[in-house]
Amino acid sequence: MKSNTFNYSLLAIGVAAVMGLSTVANAAPSLTPTPTESGNAGTNSKTITNVATASYSVGGLTQTPVSSNPVTVSINEVISFSLTANNVDALQNDEKNVGSTVVPEGFVTFLHTVKNTGNLDDTYTYNLTDLSGGKYNLAGSNATIIIKNENGVQQSSSTVNGVTTGSISLPAGYSAEINISAKSKGNQGGSTQSLQLSVQSAKIAAISTPANGAKSTVTNTDESSTILPIFSIAKTITSGTFDVTNSNAEVTYQVVVKNVDVTNGYSADATNVKIEDFLPTGLIMSAPLASTNIVATGSATISVGTISTPTTNKGFSFTATSIPKGGTVTITFKAKKAQGEALAQNALNHITVTDDLDDNANTSNTLIDSTDTTKQANINFYPTGDDQNITDGSAVADGTNGNDSTQPLNSTQRVLTLANPQVIQIPTVTNGTTQANHSVSVTNGGRDTESNLTFTLAKSNTADTVNVSNVQIGGTGTVLTPNTDGVYTIPGTLAPTASINITYVVTSTNAKVGQDEKTTVTLVPSATPGNIPTVAPITDQTLIRGIKLDKKQVLDVKCNGSYTGTFDIKSLTASAGECVVYNIEAINTFDSNVLGFRDITGIVISDDLIKNGISTNADYSPGTVNNKNTSGTATTGIVAAPTTTNNLVVSNNVGTLSPQAKANLQFAVKIKQN
Repeated sequence: MKSNTFNYSLLAIGVAAVMGLSTVANAAPSLTPTPTESGNAGTNSKTITNVATASYSVGGLTQTPVSSNPVTVSINEVISFSLTANNVDALQNDEKNVGSTVVPEGFVTFLHTVKNTGNLDDTYTYNLTDLSGGKYNLAGSNATIIIKNENGVQQSSSTVNGVTTGSISLPAGYSAEINISAKSKGNQGGSTQSLQLSVQSAKIAAISTPANGAKSTVTNTDESSTILPIFSIAKTITSGTFDVTNSNAEVTYQVVVKNVDVTNGYSADATNVKIEDFLPTGLIMSAPLASTNIVATGSATISVGTISTPTTNKGFSFTATSIPKGGTVTITFKAKKAQGEALAQNALNHITVTDDLDDNANTSNTLIDSTDTTKQANINFYPTGDDQNITDGSAVADGTNGNDSTQPLNSTQRVLTLANPQVIQIPTVTNGTTQANHSVSVTNGGRDTESNLTFTLAKSNTADTVNVSNVQIGGTGTVLTPNTDGVYTIPGTLAPTASINITYVVTSTNAKVGQDEKTTVTLVPSATPGNIPTVAPITDQTLIRGIKLDKKQVLDVKCNGSYTGTFDIKSLTASAGECVVYNIEAINTFDSNVLGFRDITGIVISDDLIKNGISTNADYSPGTVNNKNTSGTATTGIVAAPTTTNNLVVSNNVGTLSPQAKANLQFAVKIKQN
């Protein structure tokens, strides 16, 4: 019989296993890590008893069989396993992974090892449970299972997607690393979330009452906290009120993007952060953004080479390679008016900061933080209230939290014009019908409502006895009274696109025909809200018109109407017996092409020879009175010669003359022989 060396070795191994049996399970970590162990569910109830028999013959005769003494082997089965959490944390290889961080909708890795510490092959079922109420997306998670032999040499590796449960078969002494890549879901900055990994031994589970109080299932816990960059965006205007009407006007903006480092908060360093500016309609960059416009502090770095400006000059874009916690990127630039585009009052210039939180194109956790809420994405990664936008200029984000701010552009577009200069004719003496009624239009062609408008009326004083009066706004019937400086105030306000009329009256009591009076209307805009517009003044003209008389003479030597000279106003030298022919021309100086033109009625041209002193040295030449002009052409009117020696009046009863029409009175006198 062969010696049963196997049985004795097995017995020795069993005894050794019993002597080294551990039943510790679920011990909390103390100063040293404690793995989670099942305890030994094996027993010593199985034995092997071996008795040998021999049969033989002596002298050809079969003898009585004989038996050997029995030998017994007690079989010691060790059924146990351990599960450890292996992340590098405060206590490694214990029952809990703690201190891991994850970005919203990102992946976090948890390392575990299940080891078959018994002497029998076993199959283990693992289950992954979300303890955080849905803050992990197990369907989007995966686990890599790496099988190693008793010497730690890898035997196989496989990845399970959508990990929730699975099974692993391990020979005695083998181990399996369960490396979980857990996908977070709906987690916000500062939140914590937990997973539980449970592993069950098939052999222990099959025993109704495992020995030594051994447990068929042991667990590990995985904890992570959510972190992400906390961007504070502050955009301010460092220049004054922007004048839209000034083609050379510029506005200076400063943008400060800070990754806030909040003590005991959920701050995280940021990498590859895209910073973009979006200018409002009506503004363009004065010049493309350059590296000199950007300053990085607090170890923040930028990629200068990635600065880009849209072809529309509507902003810029560049990448900050790194903005660590506490780091700041400051941008200063200028913008100007875009030709052909309207700029709204209180226009907002927005900044957008984009960060793929884990730089992983396979995750949907790109954070877009902006002063423009319509451009934001995944802003719910921040807890409610941790990212507020201030867009009314009431405050500036101070960089102590995730609040963002931008400032309305205080701009003016003030365009005021005076229009409708008039030229109006009036007679030398006026009444309510013949006075000049001037009306100057004031139009607000800008974007801002105008108030506290004033104006002045300045006379040229080139006509006698001409007065300006009855100054009103829009003919309301309310006469304005100037102050001591002659300044009138326009009541109320003038809305954009609206117009009003300044009306006033020019009258005359005894002006001279041919005189002109100019009235200059000067509008004075209010100093508020700044950027006072220049308004060209308007000058109205009032023309004094009526009958103009021109008297000319020519010498008729023979007194027969056959004069050879021409009528002139120059002095003549005449001798006794010679005649002087006078021609008096009346013209209506009103112009039908100018406002206020009129027919003139009741016209009588006359010359009193006695009053004029002509009769002293000359006598009226009978039959010479007529209505011819200096060219010999008859004009209008009924002429009359002197009737008596005491009434030496010649006349032409013209009646009515239309504008620019003329009538003449012509007669001759003969020089007396004194």
